[in-house]
Amino acid sequence: LDRPVYDVETDNFKVNIIASSSEGNCTVYNNSIIIDHGLAGKNFIMGLEEKRCITPKNNRRFVLFYTHEHSDHCETTSLLRNLVFDNCPFEYVYGPDTVIKAIHNKMDEILKATNENAFGGHLSELKKGLIYLKKQGYFKNNVIAIENGQTVDVYSKNGYTVEYEVTAIEVPHTVKNF
Repeated sequence: LDRPVYDVETDNFKVNIIASSSEGNCTVYNNSIIIDHGLAGKNFIMGLEEKRCITPKNNRRFVLFYTHEHSDHCETTSLLRNLVFDNCPFEYVYGPDTVIKAIHNKMDEILKATNENAFGGHLSELKKGLIYLKKQGYFKNNVIAIENGQTVDVYSKNGYTVEYEVTAIEVPHTVKNF
């Protein structure tokens, strides 16, 4: 990523800003919780590697929260590619109902596609991976719609539970929805 990125770290709190612009937004808290996934797949993984949130050895899994459905915060095709090709790095995916519906719609669109060049030329592999995740109940049990003000308990494999109160806010920028 070719733009300045600022991070914050204290004794018990760490924030890594992977990207913050109209081209994509992604922030990682304490190497376990990701807010927004608005980057293309390779940029997302490269950003996590650059900030040492993931390494080839740690096989880390994250909880992902989407704030809203603008394309710079929610890159649904990249999310699905990351789930299939990056060994399902998200333990849980939370977001407003509009975002969760878009994820399911994009998954259905990919499963119905017939042009092998679609979705980066890996259509059959992508379909196999999504069918596997669907059969395993991943999209039913781990991709969860949340409502305004709903409290969500997030379990992290790092051994602690964090409680988040999720509240929708007005978004002051104008970026197209996905």
